[in-house]
Amino acid sequence: MKILWANEVQGIGGAYGYATHAAKMKEALIAAGVTLCFDEKDDFGLAVHIVLPNMFRPIRGKKNLLFTMNETVDLHPDYVIEKERLPDFFVVPCKFCRDVFAHYYSVPIEICPEGIDPVLFQFHQRKAPGPGEPFRFLWVGSAGPRKGHDIVSLAWTRWLRTGRMPRNCRLYIKTSGVYGPEMRYYRAALNSERQRRVNGLPHGPYFWESNKLPASTPKLPGLVVDARNLLASELADLYRSAHAFILPSRGEA
Repeated sequence: MKILWANEVQGIGGAYGYATHAAKMKEALIAAGVTLCFDEKDDFGLAVHIVLPNMFRPIRGKKNLLFTMNETVDLHPDYVIEKERLPDFFVVPCKFCRDVFAHYYSVPIEICPEGIDPVLFQFHQRKAPGPGEPFRFLWVGSAGPRKGHDIVSLAWTRWLRTGRMPRNCRLYIKTSGVYGPEMRYYRAALNSERQRRVNGLPHGPYFWESNKLPASTPKLPGLVVDARNLLASELADLYRSAHAFILPSRGEA
């Protein structure tokens, strides 16, 4: 059976997870010998949509599968799909999501858990940083509040103000799709009054390092905000470079 790949999501900001998920699912289907098409006028038996509920638009006269998710116990009004445009069935990543959607809809709902690429993301034995090397705290997420960047900002700022942060600490913020106002928010929230942009790196990187702390702190702990769109292999390397992960998420589907 030929399948229509109904949506192409750009991998930045809050859509990064959907885009990565969709790309990996597409690779898996092709590897399994499934024929995909990308034109609604083509002859296909099933349309696959991997988008937020408010972005779903069914292909009339065809079977429609919606792979989506939700992190709260109730659907936001924008996520409630009208009866006339419901998919033929949902696919969600966990029982929590299935129970939420089942409260609203009577169409079939299947669970397909998320995963990782075990070839890229392998166990890495960490060790303490050497003399002159930073102890890297890594936070990875989109600029929205769900991943808890505001919690990280608050905790880091309070730690800085105590004057007792170890001299070699570095906070590495990895995000994407943040420009202008969002980047200014990061800088202000982390109490970084002067910023230095590091130029000359590929793919339009956005790096800043803080260079001012309270007077009681004798030497600067570093701050890096990285908004590049990294390859999966580069992201795996970044995870391996960290000594500690910060994960104050408010919700994960």
